[in-house]
Amino acid sequence: MSSQAQDRPVRFDVVSIKANRSGSMNVSSGANNTGYNATNAPLGRVIAQAYLVSTNSEFVPPVDWVKGAPAWVMNERYDIAAKADDASIEAMKSMTNAQRTAAVAEALRAMLADRCKLTARTIPIDVPGYALLVSKRGIKMKEAAQGEPLPSGGLTFGGAWKFTSVRSPDGRQSSKYWQISMPELAAFLGSGATPVVDQTGLSGRYDFELPAVDTAMPGEEGASMPRIDLAHRFDWGAVGLDMKSMKVQVSGVAIDHIERPSEN
Repeated sequence: MSSQAQDRPVRFDVVSIKANRSGSMNVSSGANNTGYNATNAPLGRVIAQAYLVSTNSEFVPPVDWVKGAPAWVMNERYDIAAKADDASIEAMKSMTNAQRTAAVAEALRAMLADRCKLTARTIPIDVPGYALLVSKRGIKMKEAAQGEPLPSGGLTFGGAWKFTSVRSPDGRQSSKYWQISMPELAAFLGSGATPVVDQTGLSGRYDFELPAVDTAMPGEEGASMPRIDLAHRFDWGAVGLDMKSMKVQVSGVAIDHIERPSEN
């Protein structure tokens, strides 16, 4: 593929936007190999995906990071089928998931400007998050040897580090990391709705196993507690780290103008 084809923006060739009045609770939306699809999604979610691209994961940014939206943007639901043109589909074949997400986000912004007359801008907002810190007792992680090859198995992120979920014989689950830096760990853990910033001051790469806390309710074997927050989901002390609750600045979206899309 030529460099010119790779640099060409992804363009939607055909776009269908229809109101969804099914009342269903199921919502899906995201980029794919041929463009973008959304089912029963509020436009607030689509706007977040258009403006708040995450290169760390494919999570859906929270709709409350979209500011200044009329109530209907958050409440009314739509089905969207946006098919890219042939040149864009061909270009996306060689893209990573992160590259495809970013490329489709640019096309989404153009679609929203055309079909909804959207004008919007990114703004800094403060949201609840965490700081990743070294515990008062010091780190208990093994620094990875320089040039050490990554083990087989597990998930590779950018070729620099690996992650896998493991379960011990007693059923306890852990997250195992190889050759991960603390900024990478913070970005990985904070790639969802709760951002994490690295304040460890550590510059090395580490191999370690991070145990999850026991979520079984006392006296109810096998029963699970409701989803717990990031600070208490893992035994941070086992690796000499800590999580501190704090306000974290992230990018949000401010809507200046938007209209309901015309259906087709």
